[in-house]
Amino acid sequence: YRRRQMSAASRAAKQKTGVINAEIESGLSGVRTTKAFANEEKQQTRFDGANEIFKTAKRGFHKEMGLFNASMEFFICILSVAVIAVGGWLIMKGQMDYVGLITFSLYITTFISPIRKLANFAEMFSNGFAGLHRFIELMATEPTIQDAPDAVELSQVRGEVELDHVSFTYPGSSEVLHDISLTVAAGETVAIVGPSGGGKSTLCQLVPRFYDVTEGSIRVDGLDVRQVTQRSLRRAIGIVQQDVFLFADTIRENIRYGRPDATDEEVEQAAHRAELLEDIRAMPQGFDTYVGERGAMLSGGQKQRVAIARALATSPKVLLCDEATSALDPTTTLSILALLKELNEKLGVTVVVITHQMNVIEEICHRVAILDHGVIAEQGSVEDIFSHPQTDIGRRLVYPNGVQIDRLPEARVIRIAFNGGSSYEPLIASLAIDCGVKVNILGADTRNIDGKAFGTMLLGLPTDPEEAAKAMAYIKSQPNVTMEEVRDYHG
Repeated sequence: YRRRQMSAASRAAKQKTGVINAEIESGLSGVRTTKAFANEEKQQTRFDGANEIFKTAKRGFHKEMGLFNASMEFFICILSVAVIAVGGWLIMKGQMDYVGLITFSLYITTFISPIRKLANFAEMFSNGFAGLHRFIELMATEPTIQDAPDAVELSQVRGEVELDHVSFTYPGSSEVLHDISLTVAAGETVAIVGPSGGGKSTLCQLVPRFYDVTEGSIRVDGLDVRQVTQRSLRRAIGIVQQDVFLFADTIRENIRYGRPDATDEEVEQAAHRAELLEDIRAMPQGFDTYVGERGAMLSGGQKQRVAIARALATSPKVLLCDEATSALDPTTTLSILALLKELNEKLGVTVVVITHQMNVIEEICHRVAILDHGVIAEQGSVEDIFSHPQTDIGRRLVYPNGVQIDRLPEARVIRIAFNGGSSYEPLIASLAIDCGVKVNILGADTRNIDGKAFGTMLLGLPTDPEEAAKAMAYIKSQPNVTMEEVRDYHG
């Protein structure tokens, strides 16, 4: 009984050891954050709490071990006393002589040593068996995602991705995605945009089958991802995640991790295409530079580019970019966008971009899907979405406000939104030539997509009410232009 109790206590101590190990690892990984917020005392308190849990578990184990050893020692010691007492009583009754008593005493002494060794072995066995039990539990854990018995290899990938009425729910959570239908043709570049928490990153993780969909299906080249082997599926898909993870190894090996059999020349080529080669050459050890735990020795932009190079090293037919340019400066962002455009146009790579940056969409994407609260609110070509957004979330993304006004604003400042007209320049020129009205351009955030104007502009109207009204009437009559009053303009 005591041995079973000691084994149970040992298993509990092993489990609690995992808690304190996790707390130590978390504290070491986040040491910069701890120092940045001067929270050393709070972190020490958290560690002390985890340590107290561990000590409590150890205390229970040592208590059971003490009771076990005390019980064994008590019975071992009482055995000699019992032999002498019973033997003495038998000698007094004449049923035993002293030679027999000495003989029995020698027997007891001979057996005590093996019994003590057996007790020590029982203690070690309990410790070892508890560790073995914990190891077996972990090793017996089956992966949630497994290949189907009749799974086939995904070969000669073209890159078509189809989401057919996909819904997804995390275990123990509410629904994250609901009835998503989206088709990305082979060689097409599609942007998935929307507010944070809308399910964009989750959608990106369903394509390589990091999770299985709750309802619906995802198909690559017409094959359900659940009917192909995970290895062949993920070999065909390159992933650049928002949260970049680098191994504690050299830059070379982190890039080569995408394709372990890649040569040094191929690794260098991938680094060059990811705009990383110059940075690597500036490092003392070049490609053999150690990046540290989770890439701590590199900047955020460098880590992002290593992740991009790692994805490119696999020569994927589908490239998933989850905020791939979020940590890059504008110049490098343009270079990476040019690279993605080249991959798409020259190599036919299908690119799915998750982003909040509208310039990324304008630069490389063919179509846009707006994801809001787990559903696709709107999808269409870049030109259609930018010129005629049909939903509130679409209008907020393209231009926050675009409500027409009919009265003359008191502040004499209006914001006009270009939704796909020919250009803003003829509009301003026509105001001066046709209407004889001059307006002041106070600020502009406009862009040209395929010769059409998109964006917003602040205009200062003339102080003369008649000229201001004439200017507003002319602007209102123009197609693909909306305007609103700016009440809080302070110059």
